[in-house]
Amino acid sequence: MKKIWGVGALLLSCGVGLAQLACSAGKDEGIGPVGGAHKMDDLIGSVPVTSKSLDGIGSIGLVYDYSGYGGYGGYAGFVDAGPSVGGSASAPVPARAGSTGTAGSTSSQSPFYPQCTGTLISKNSVLTSRSCAQLFEQTQYYGYSSLKFVIGADATRSNRRIDVVDVEYAPAVSSNGGSFYPDIAVLHLGESVSDVAAFPVALLTDDLIGKALAGVGFGNSDLRYQNGARRAGSLTLQATSGLLYPLLFGSFEDFYQYALSNGYYPGPYYAVDGVATGTAGSAAGGFPGIGGSPSVPPEGIGGAIPIPSAGTGGSFGGSPPSAGSAGILVTAGFGGAGPNDWYRQYLQQQYDSVELGPGEAYLGGTNSDAQPCGADQGGPLVRKLQGQVRVFGVFSRTPLGSCDKGGVYAGIDTATQAFIDEAAQWVDPCAGFTGYGKCVGTTATRCSTVAEGKRRMVKFDCSLLNQVCVAPGISEVACTDK
Repeated sequence: MKKIWGVGALLLSCGVGLAQLACSAGKDEGIGPVGGAHKMDDLIGSVPVTSKSLDGIGSIGLVYDYSGYGGYGGYAGFVDAGPSVGGSASAPVPARAGSTGTAGSTSSQSPFYPQCTGTLISKNSVLTSRSCAQLFEQTQYYGYSSLKFVIGADATRSNRRIDVVDVEYAPAVSSNGGSFYPDIAVLHLGESVSDVAAFPVALLTDDLIGKALAGVGFGNSDLRYQNGARRAGSLTLQATSGLLYPLLFGSFEDFYQYALSNGYYPGPYYAVDGVATGTAGSAAGGFPGIGGSPSVPPEGIGGAIPIPSAGTGGSFGGSPPSAGSAGILVTAGFGGAGPNDWYRQYLQQQYDSVELGPGEAYLGGTNSDAQPCGADQGGPLVRKLQGQVRVFGVFSRTPLGSCDKGGVYAGIDTATQAFIDEAAQWVDPCAGFTGYGKCVGTTATRCSTVAEGKRRMVKFDCSLLNQVCVAPGISEVACTDK
């Protein structure tokens, strides 16, 4: 059987057209129960966890500074729909002076756009997902943004923002003749955090299957998409290996009907009187999350049906033809056997082949469980063990790209634990130095900027130019005539 890991484009959405969403909810063991009468297709009410003992679980997000770009420096803040993980950051538009940005920042502070959740594992290292860590790379190429780790139970009102200055990714593992990249990474901070407790990690083992763990994040708490506060909910560990969709649906028919009832079509060409005229749905249509982007026809089905790649707008996109439409779906390779036969076969293939990747785990799906989504990504999966709350994994993605079927977590296994333990020993090569730098004798010494690549000390002996070093303290260290 061909194995498909199902780790295609990141698509985490709780609603159409919303670029920055997250949902967390349910009952948290050891925190307190919440009524379990809700259905999983609702965003279940979650539990706030504001204690300082949990401040090591913080928000990861972007801050924009347009003071040197296009004359925006006179504006108090910027307002937009919020950039999303896995896509390009949309440029905010300037807000009027005195207004409040989307993250709730006042005119005295640049708006903070929550993207993910992370967990302190040492004084200057934060555990999160690979996808969240890739936000740091965006800041290397776009100088008007910086990635921050925010400490506090409310990301939108915290004044404690710490710069992310470096990143490490969990190494690839070999699987079935290929490579699999665990959705785990560690961010490194530009200053040490000595007054907030870090969290140890622990192995996610099969003996925990059927038991409740707690998912923690800064996601939405209701259908109004209220977010920004740290909340927690219970997640039942269902499996650490095996086929994914049978876990979610129990039968292929339920899986198939779920797809049809939500109008999720990969979007083949239509034909009128046998002539192809266009695509079903928009160009951003698709059925994301099923074995990656469905950019090619299913195996064994004729190659005449071009299928658009998965959408990037936060929803499935694409819709079947409406009743009475003049167009019919082209059924290449089936000899006109029926408009949906190829689609059914495609879904059957996915149902029979998409499985959890190495180290991955599926959690949730019961009526009282939480529903992680969006900015909860990278958030920890925790449980008390040997008298201490430990991290067993990080939130990776939601199945099918929708927030109603539990969550897939990147579990901590022996390989990722070794990576995390080593990453937690990171020592800042620029300790004691800022971007402005210092003079050490005649040597101008400063820390490299994010835009210059890997964090390191930069040194230049001004005497090579028959000059001396000067360090004004409010601008970059430099060389000048004696």
